[in-house]
Amino acid sequence: MAVRLSEVERKYFIRKLGETISPSMPINDIKKRYWVKTVPNLPPTPSYNDMEWMWMMKFISDAGGTIDEYWADEWKEMVKAIGKVPSKYRNENKLIFYLNAP
Repeated sequence: MAVRLSEVERKYFIRKLGETISPSMPINDIKKRYWVKTVPNLPPTPSYNDMEWMWMMKFISDAGGTIDEYWADEWKEMVKAIGKVPSKYRNENKLIFYLNAP
């Protein structure tokens, strides 16, 4: 059975959020709830992309990594931040991260 990125991602954010989540809650709502809870200094009405970007920057900098302006490179940095070897493919990096991040 193939591992689906959307399922792995959902499990990661529910685990990190540490709350009981309705099975019908959309993944983007779960992510936003987590980001609001964990990312300091979010603007009053941030866009989804801004929230994700700020979370990634915080995660990478907290791990001592380097912030890069290119979106695909940030997932490589996210994977490096958890001590894994990144792939050249963004979705593979997401899978590596969500399956292995603490």
